[in-house]
Amino acid sequence: MSLIERIREERKFKHQIGNITFTIQIPKINYFVKNLQNEALTGDLVISENIIGWEGATENDFFGDDSEVEVPFDQEILSEYLADRPHITTELFQKLIEKATERSGKLASLGKPVQNGLKKSPSPKSRASK
Repeated sequence: MSLIERIREERKFKHQIGNITFTIQIPKINYFVKNLQNEALTGDLVISENIIGWEGATENDFFGDDSEVEVPFDQEILSEYLADRPHITTELFQKLIEKATERSGKLASLGKPVQNGLKKSPSPKSRASK
């Protein structure tokens, strides 16, 4: 596995709700900063853009008809599914924020400080004195 693949894998986690196990990627810090600055960040948006797969979804999860026909992951189906289940979106969003916070703390402990969502850089004054 290449370094870039390892970095991307490290941002992923799984969370199970009912029979469905969702695969979610933690967005990069600049994703949060950019969207917060534009006041465009909502739980629905974050979740719909960062769920990248699921396992265990069947037609029964959508219709309650006892059908065990597996439903492959599809972004459009996901959007329709979540639109009718705001409690699931809320739980997934809360889990994503929890995991993003843990990851940020881990990066900070490795000597990569994150301040206001951005890596801290030297001030112009400190650069001029060097």
